[in-house]
Parts: sequence; structure tokens; C-alpha cells
Amino acid sequence: MTPLRICALLLALLPAALPAATALGARARLEAYLDDAHTWQAAFEQTVLDDDGHVLEVADGRVYVARPGRFRWDYLTPYEQSIITDGRTLWIYDQDLEQITRRPVDGSLERTPAALLGERFDLDSRFTVTEMPDDGALAWVALAPREDDEQYQRIRVGFDGDTLVQMQLADSLGQVTVLRFTDIERNRAVDPGLFEFVPPPGVDIIDTGDDAGTQAP
Repeated sequence: MTPLRICALLLALLPAALPAATALGARARLEAYLDDAHTWQAAFEQTVLDDDGHVLEVADGRVYVARPGRFRWDYLTPYEQSIITDGRTLWIYDQDLEQITRRPVDGSLERTPAALLGERFDLDSRFTVTEMPDDGALAWVALAPREDDEQYQRIRVGFDGDTLVQMQLADSLGQVTVLRFTDIERNRAVDPGLFEFVPPPGVDIIDTGDDAGTQAP
């Protein structure tokens, strides 16, 4: 799953502290996250697995999300890439390639996992929701998109107590992207400047109105 699609999913991921959260099921925790969320930031480790479970790629970095519709997804290793939007323009900056992709934010992001994190909507209208048994460490809820032409087939969201700590995103090719979050800060002030981007001088800018040339969550 590309970084742009993952970022889109993370827009809805903004958590809030939940009273007596350990007594709630995973679905109730997810709904509370979606209903009462303002800002969210965390360090992440991203592992991409093929359909046989073999590791294809490992990356890490930091993510910042603020409603409405703003996020910043910074990959630090194995390459540097930043995906930034202020809710109007989406920028993808590949530092190693010295290349920037710029596109307007439109309804296409609503069809990506990131929409789960940044927009308020009826969960059941977009997903078939299944609460899964705890695995001894995390409580899990599974989401299957109701639309046949979505870019992903299923999402699993894992909670440790009242904290969303893991997401698993399966695409139509059988690849699974596993996101593990640490150093999580919920509903804390986030510098608005993180969601603004000024292209460095001398860097090529590619303007596009679709996903062509982009490889983000």
C-alpha cells in the first residue's frame, strides 16, 4: 500500500482519552476515537509484507494529524520523503530525488484509508465492521469497505487499552502494510506550520490531478 493511501487512512485516526476504556470493546473504542478527535501525532514503524508473509520493506518516521483534513507523514529511513497537506493542496517531497509532486485535495482522498482518520462519518455506511477476539495483547476490530472498487480490501485496527497502537492494511494484490505506533500524543497542540509546505529552490515540481507518479499511503 502506497504512502498516500496510508496517510489518507490516518486522517481519521485522531484519538481521545476514553473513560473506563478497558471495559469497552474494540469497536466502541474506535468509534470514540472517530467521534472525539482533534490532533494526533506518533512515531511509526511501517512493514510491508507480500502475500506469503515475507518482508518487502521496512521504514520508519513520524506522523502528525489535525482535523479538519490536515496531515504530515515524514519518512526518515530508509529514504526521506514527506507527504503534507493543509486540506487544500497535497505535497509529496522526495528529498533523495529532489522532486516534488503537487496535487489538489479533492474527493479522491475520501476513497482512501486516510479518510477514516480525518473525517466524521457513519462507520457502518462505509464499512462492514467486525469485532475480533483479543489476541492476548491487543483488542482488534476489522473493517471491510462496502464499495467494490476501493483501493484496499480490509483494515485491522488494534488497541492497547484506550490507545490505538497498530493498523494492518491489506490491498488488492495481497500485500499487507503493518503500522506500529509509539510515542503517541493525543489531542495535544500541533504546530500549524507543520502542514504548510514551501518548495525548496531548484527542486522540480510535478503538477498532477490524480495519483499518477505518487507512491504514498
